[in-house]
Amino acid sequence: MQHFISDAPWDSRDVMNQVSQEVNTLLQAQKSPTAFIIYESSHPKKGDKSVGVTKQYCGNLGKTENCQVAVYGAYIQGTIMVW
Repeated sequence: MQHFISDAPWDSRDVMNQVSQEVNTLLQAQKSPTAFIIYESSHPKKGDKSVGVTKQYCGNLGKTENCQVAVYGAYIQGTIMVW
């Protein structure tokens, strides 16, 4: 996996296009309520061994600090109850 990500020649745009086409097809085929949730979160980090760690705004700390920011996606299908 490390070789694929860091050294193998591949086009990230092609991968993103393929995933977006597959998700779009799934969303259009659904008869029940669906949602796609995108959420950003930051994680304080020390050192420089993790990918993307740099001084940037860290929401968990409420200030600019050494951290890693990640974006998460969730696909929800079915009945959603709001209380």
